[in-house]
Amino acid sequence: MNAQQELAYLESSTNHVTRDLHNRLNWGFQHLEPFTSETGRPPMTSFDYIMMFETQRDLGERNGETINHIKEDFDINHRIVKIYDPKTAKGGYQKTTITPRFAPILENYLKRFSNSDRIWDIDRQNAWRYAKDAGRLAGIDMFEEHEKHDIVGMWTHAFRKACSKDMQAKGASRELRMLKLRHSLRDAHDAYDKVDLNALLKWEWENCQ
Repeated sequence: MNAQQELAYLESSTNHVTRDLHNRLNWGFQHLEPFTSETGRPPMTSFDYIMMFETQRDLGERNGETINHIKEDFDINHRIVKIYDPKTAKGGYQKTTITPRFAPILENYLKRFSNSDRIWDIDRQNAWRYAKDAGRLAGIDMFEEHEKHDIVGMWTHAFRKACSKDMQAKGASRELRMLKLRHSLRDAHDAYDKVDLNALLKWEWENCQ
């Protein structure tokens, strides 16, 4: 490709899921023929996939964390969710927040489940394949350059990245974004400036209705 084509490609591609792209992805989920199990039935409905990825984006989770949730993990009244055995606290749990905009949507969705039910009973590979194929069907151009490998097409971690990008666009501080996504503190300065979940809940109440 020539320089002009390369510039046009870079301007049209993205490495995270903007809200407009997420709406296009939802169209892709609704029109994509579901992956089938050995019985010939899809493991989940398209709406379940949509809710899974919307939850991952709203909570800023890794996909493996999202698909491990049971209903009991969600405290809708306080807009808090527990994440068990996360990458940054193996064997333990961490907490993050649910935005005011998404809380009533999630509450209504969870009504069908019992407290101990696993909400999205699939594996990471199925989630990754479904997102990638839905993105391809919707014509979404995703690309991210890495030192050892490149990522082409839709991938599930883009929803976690989108959470941080959404917060940044709304003026959230670096410390609030680190807390939301549960990034580990890098130095003493980070520890001194660390904000708590109450500050994150307040910021989301003011900015994410």
